[in-house]
Amino acid sequence: MFDSPAVQTFSLEQCDDMGVSATGNSITDKGYLIHDESTTIEIREVPQERGGVRYSVDQQMNPQTVGLKAGGTFGEKMVIAGQLGPGTGDATSDELAKMLLKELRKQFTKIKSYYVGNEAESLLDSGARLTINSAASIKYDLVR
Repeated sequence: MFDSPAVQTFSLEQCDDMGVSATGNSITDKGYLIHDESTTIEIREVPQERGGVRYSVDQQMNPQTVGLKAGGTFGEKMVIAGQLGPGTGDATSDELAKMLLKELRKQFTKIKSYYVGNEAESLLDSGARLTINSAASIKYDLVR
């Protein structure tokens, strides 16, 4: 939710903080909408109970997109899981999701039900936690 309806559009290569978890929690880390360059992103006004309006940029108004939570390192000994959202049922979204998943499977290693990047796999092997939330019990961590 944003204070302004201004939308920031950029390529993933331009994202300086990709691969870093700012909050240590996959739910509260930044999310992104991946879309075709020709897609116009719609913004949803969300009236607030205490007055005023906030603005949401999400798949509800943009079904032709795919959601991404990049996840990444949190501190020196923790990796927070990311998530690539499935297609929304929209043909464009579903095709984009298929293409992204195909690339992800080529470049990542599958460990149990997760696809893990090279750096995260190396950190796991050196004793780092791979988890969805830095405050979660270690019993929920990914282990080999």
